[in-house]
Amino acid sequence: MGLTNTPIIIEIISCLDQESLMNLSLVSKQLRNIIANEPGNKNKIIPVFEVSGSSILRLYQNLHDHFLNNETKKKLQRYHIVRFKDVDKFVQNDESSLHHLEKLVENVRMNGITSLDFCSTQSPPLIQGKVHRLLIILPKILL
Repeated sequence: MGLTNTPIIIEIISCLDQESLMNLSLVSKQLRNIIANEPGNKNKIIPVFEVSGSSILRLYQNLHDHFLNNETKKKLQRYHIVRFKDVDKFVQNDESSLHHLEKLVENVRMNGITSLDFCSTQSPPLIQGKVHRLLIILPKILL
């Protein structure tokens, strides 16, 4: 059974926020196709790269490994937003490992990222101290 009332569906889709749009795309292949490919639909899903609180070293190691694979590297370029969840849980690395961190990601660039979203229980200055090293992989972010 196909979705025959596409104009009505597109009108409904235009009223949805990003989270609702993502949830709706999981309902069926037809809805996902309308959301992603229908020319009349202006409300597209914006790809979000979500990072949960962890070690910056672990994040950099994972990104480094993913960038060694060209297919995965291309997929990572599709993201427009980086959302850091639980930034206050990020483990600070000592000064001796900072040079190692920078070497790990010297070839990692996520050029599609144009927006950062932080979720934390700490105040912004404390967040900034924890994630400033992450910004070297996001060349389009202006501080």
